[in-house]
Amino acid sequence: IVCKIPHRVVGKNNCNSGEFSLAKNNGTDNDGNFVKDGVYQLTVSAWDYKGNSGELPPFTIIVDNTPPEADVSLPYTIFSPNDDGNLDDLLIFQETSSEDLWEGIIRDENGTAIKTYSWEGIAPNFTWHGKKADEKEAPEGVYSYNLSAKDLAGNLFFYKSPNLAIDRRVASISVFPLASSFSPNGDGIKDEASFRLEVDIPLQILNSRLEIINESGSIVKDIVLEKTVFPQEVKFDGRGNSGYLLTDSNYFGRFIVVFSNGNKAEMISEPVLLDRKSPVAVLSPSLRVFSPDGDGRKDTITINQTTSIEGTWRGEIRSAGGETVRVFTWDERAITFDWDGLDATGKLLPDGEFYYTASATDTAGNSASYNTRNFIIDTVATPVSVVSRSISFSPNGDGVNDFMEFDLQPQIADGIIGWNYKILDSNSNEVVVFEGNEFIPSSLTWQGEDTNGRVVEGKFQGKLEVEYEKGNLNSSELVNPFTLDLTAPVITSSVFPLPFSPDGDGENDSLVIKVDINDQYNVRRWNAIILDPMGNVFLSLPSSRFRNGEYTWNGKSTSGELVQSASDYSLVITAVDSVGNTSTQTTNIPVDILVLREGANLRIIISSIYFKPYTANFIDVEPELYEKNMETLEKLAIILGKYPDYRIRLEGHAVRLYWDKPDRWLTEENEVLRPLSENRAEAIRDALVRRGMSSERLTTQGIGGYRPVVPHSDLLNRWKNRRVEFILIK
Repeated sequence: IVCKIPHRVVGKNNCNSGEFSLAKNNGTDNDGNFVKDGVYQLTVSAWDYKGNSGELPPFTIIVDNTPPEADVSLPYTIFSPNDDGNLDDLLIFQETSSEDLWEGIIRDENGTAIKTYSWEGIAPNFTWHGKKADEKEAPEGVYSYNLSAKDLAGNLFFYKSPNLAIDRRVASISVFPLASSFSPNGDGIKDEASFRLEVDIPLQILNSRLEIINESGSIVKDIVLEKTVFPQEVKFDGRGNSGYLLTDSNYFGRFIVVFSNGNKAEMISEPVLLDRKSPVAVLSPSLRVFSPDGDGRKDTITINQTTSIEGTWRGEIRSAGGETVRVFTWDERAITFDWDGLDATGKLLPDGEFYYTASATDTAGNSASYNTRNFIIDTVATPVSVVSRSISFSPNGDGVNDFMEFDLQPQIADGIIGWNYKILDSNSNEVVVFEGNEFIPSSLTWQGEDTNGRVVEGKFQGKLEVEYEKGNLNSSELVNPFTLDLTAPVITSSVFPLPFSPDGDGENDSLVIKVDINDQYNVRRWNAIILDPMGNVFLSLPSSRFRNGEYTWNGKSTSGELVQSASDYSLVITAVDSVGNTSTQTTNIPVDILVLREGANLRIIISSIYFKPYTANFIDVEPELYEKNMETLEKLAIILGKYPDYRIRLEGHAVRLYWDKPDRWLTEENEVLRPLSENRAEAIRDALVRRGMSSERLTTQGIGGYRPVVPHSDLLNRWKNRRVEFILIK
């Protein structure tokens, strides 16, 4: 007999007789060592003395020394299969090896099997519902679970669980408050509510808690109980889970106990009232001020009051300083009453501020006191007055005296319930009415519009009426009417002779300026200014420089500068009346070409010929400037023609832009200004020749910016440096 595994003989047995014999092997190899678990093959071969042989087919042998394996776990060992939804089943979790047969048995405490399970392969998890094999309920008691298996090789596995208990008992619990109400207000009296908790069966308690619930059933406080010994008392301080005090209301204690067998008991207590409310009163005096002077109008004040029901209410009239001047008492509820301002002796109290206090203490010891706002006994007269801040205004939107402002002056501002201020025209007709209730402004502004939005000039009156809460009605009018003036002063002026030619030749050397200002009410001020061609102020003339509305001008500024030839200056006259209405009139003053004598020579300076920038072109300019240039040249030709015995040198002058840059102005002069000024002088010479002047009389010179009449740094006036001068040489 030969035992083989592939490629290796692990056991061999020889038989010498011709008879078959039984061969045994105990799982060892040729060396006597146990072989590993696995699959082996047995082969049998035989041969005779003649060399004949025979062999059986291989026979499979399995070596298996590994026993079945299982891991069993139980999440709990006590359960109550009573269909209440809590621990109704015992869950058995098991992980096993795969065997031909697994057997699970539920046994009672005597070892008797009451239910058997069997599985082939792997034993699964399963649930025991607490029933026997006949599906009848197993009685309460102690049980165990056994799991076993035996494989084909005879290896065994056995497991026995800890004691398992079926416990269907249901405990009875109770909860009740030790007082029907409490007031957690920190005064040391009934600041907490206590609940007594009881459990009748001393079962094993897993956990318990007391839930405080409100009237809608919502949990406001969850108190987990650390002790499992009952009875016990639990205090509730009136605060919810957030730590804040709960609102006044009825609350209930819900006692919940969970037992180890899965049963759960729950009970809700009778309500306990959380009450921090003190006695309540709503007080209101009917008046803020009254005048108990016997005139039949508001001689008493009504104290309206609505209160909760208490033992006794006490009412007191007190002075502003807190002194009690009158006492009233009521049982259960305080009622509304009238007070006539008298003290307990029937004497009228002096004018002043008072208030009313109602107080009570309830049976729980909560006390409360309520005060009204102050009210006034007032028998003092209430005169009013109104004053306007000016006597006239002009609502024309110019920002000057656009509105009339009135000061409303009630001597006593408290207690006003209505007022109105009327603007009346000269016929006492209402133009507009301002009115209000309690608040009277210290001032009012009127912009001149009547109720229809129109503004009409004229004289007006203002009347204030004020009605007081205590019944007084007082009125006052302005001492003087006021004026609404929209008409600006009328300016009449004239200047002559024109054109103005202040060159000392005896013709039109002085300009007479006449001014007449009229206004229906009053002219506050007026003045005249003369503007140069660039709009800059050349000369200011206050009205004081005019005599009987007339001023004679010599053509010079305050600094002595003479007007420019062939230029237009402007006379601007401005007049303002007493309310700010302003008139402005502008008159043009054309200046003729001035021929100024300088010893034996004559000089004409003209800065009003306009050239295209950086060119000598005076033709291709704006139409208005072109017309001005042509007019100036025509006049110039005529005037120069009056001096046939004079040679004429035309000098071109320019503005130096880089006057403040030493490294640039010389280049500017040489490369730009002198050539440009020379070209412009030549362009004017050619224009004069075309107008009949002999070219032999005319010479030109470009000066550039070397001889400015004003500093080049004078940005407002340096335009005067850009000019052409004509020197007439005898």
